[in-house]
Amino acid sequence: MQRAFSEAVINSPHRVLGIRLRPFSAAHFFTLESVNSPIVVGGNVEITDFLYALKICSRNPKFIHGAWSVDTKIRFTLLDHFRVFQLLNAKLKGKAFKAWQAYQNDYQSLPEHMQSEGLTPSISAPGILAAVVSGMRFMSEKRAWTMPLS
Repeated sequence: MQRAFSEAVINSPHRVLGIRLRPFSAAHFFTLESVNSPIVVGGNVEITDFLYALKICSRNPKFIHGAWSVDTKIRFTLLDHFRVFQLLNAKLKGKAFKAWQAYQNDYQSLPEHMQSEGLTPSISAPGILAAVVSGMRFMSEKRAWTMPLS
């Protein structure tokens, strides 16, 4: 397999600012999109937006009575306030953003032949929703929402 594609299939654990991130899934994407996070909708990413995205991506999506539930409530701890101070340091902020980019790249990789055709790896709500709906034909709804996007 090509290296970029194999890394997307065989993902190594990701940690950003000491937070262990779960595989980026459709549930994570739509949770971030529901609060208009600049991480997924584009725009200027503030420190709090970045920390919020880290906290969302560190959790398992919630399923209540077999249905996916958007839970946008995040409780910031004392350690999270320390992380904000870490992000005020330009060097640490750059390192954290590079680690986030590596995390996203792992879950947005395309096969080599698609990359050579000029397609760029990007995620969009209609594409993700189509993948979830098509996946539900042969797997549970919970698995379809939580499977890695790659």
